[in-house]
Amino acid sequence: MLSRAVLVGTALVATTPLVGGRAAQAQTPGPGIEVPRAEGRATFTEEMSLKDVRTKALTQALQTAVGEALGRRLTAMTQVTTYEDSAGVSETFAEIVREAAQGIVTSHAILEETWEKGDPFTPGATYRVVVRATVRRDPASAPPGFRFAVKANQGRFYDRGTPESSDELILTVDADEEVYLTVFLVTSDSVEVLFPNMFMPRVRVRAGQKSELPSLAQRQQGGIHLRTILPDGVQRRAERLVVVATKRYVPYEGIAERRASEDAGEVPLIRATLDALLDWLLDIPASERALGDVAYEIVREKK
Repeated sequence: MLSRAVLVGTALVATTPLVGGRAAQAQTPGPGIEVPRAEGRATFTEEMSLKDVRTKALTQALQTAVGEALGRRLTAMTQVTTYEDSAGVSETFAEIVREAAQGIVTSHAILEETWEKGDPFTPGATYRVVVRATVRRDPASAPPGFRFAVKANQGRFYDRGTPESSDELILTVDADEEVYLTVFLVTSDSVEVLFPNMFMPRVRVRAGQKSELPSLAQRQQGGIHLRTILPDGVQRRAERLVVVATKRYVPYEGIAERRASEDAGEVPLIRATLDALLDWLLDIPASERALGDVAYEIVREKK
């Protein structure tokens, strides 16, 4: 392990909790966002019935529709370059993630059904379904089955030119059940996975105990720090940390490319996409996850 590993985002590193939701196969028509085409696939195995294969593919297609519906809204408003707009984008991003997590398909119609990669109706063949769907927020979506809260040690941090001299962000998390955390850093133009990382592959919070992230031991002995560093030429920046708490360990795996470290002490981070984040989130039952967020700004200190 590096004697001093500094986690550095495009501007800063932090965590946020997210609120959960589900994708459902409701057949009652209702207002919402129209998704003209969404695909789902499932491979036929000896352990599955034909009904199982079709259900699995249809569920995937409907989940894709939910992600596309909310992702389209984000794409339409993320062409931002100014500091003021950056703050608005990160806030809107968090709202969209919450809404997508609570998305429900109010109506759908099957447009195509085909078999790929093998003889139809035989093990090894892949069933493909294409649907048209209407998606809206689900007001009856199940709340998380546990209490979870997160906050940062302050709301404004200063970049003083070097990681060692710049402010350090520390999260305090509290849950009434044991949970695992996944933390995303959201800026106006990117999403990065801060935790878990190569030094902390699992982040667990024990029930009923307020915990710091990184912990005191991780900061003092492991050298893990969340330092508030701005990119060259940027004087101030608004960011938001999105933290997902889950009852079980749900790894966020190879659906993003790892950003190369520019410094020997900087921990490489995984760069995510909105679609990948929503796909991952929708696979977790609403009762097993909770969401939270921490908004802050980084200011370059004048010399």
